[in-house]
Amino acid sequence: MRKKKLLEPEAVSETVSEKILEPVEVALKEEYPRLSAEKYWEWRTTIAELETAKKAFEVAQLQLAAAKKDAEALALKAQIFSLSQLKSSELSLKEAEQEYANTKNQLEALLGISLNGKMIDAHTFEVKDAPK
Repeated sequence: MRKKKLLEPEAVSETVSEKILEPVEVALKEEYPRLSAEKYWEWRTTIAELETAKKAFEVAQLQLAAAKKDAEALALKAQIFSLSQLKSSELSLKEAEQEYANTKNQLEALLGISLNGKMIDAHTFEVKDAPK
């Protein structure tokens, strides 16, 4: 078996610094430019601000879409309400007209005269000709 040759600590440190560290440092300096700490943090802050602006824009778009949906839902509710109110009011009107016609017919049958062109005095309840 062959014995390994051990280097003295001084020799190791010279060998490492000469053969490994110095060429790597030279290569790094030549291949990769460096930023100052200030420029690096300016870059990172700019990226963070861009991401924040993108997220804010997405939120604004979602809020607009939600507002449009709310407006659409509100319009549909108003349409349903107006249709149901209109139908209900129309039904009430028909019922009131029918009740008026029934009451008028009963009174005409009771009095034996037509109430067309007539008025009923609110104090004496007399049926009189309506003023022209």
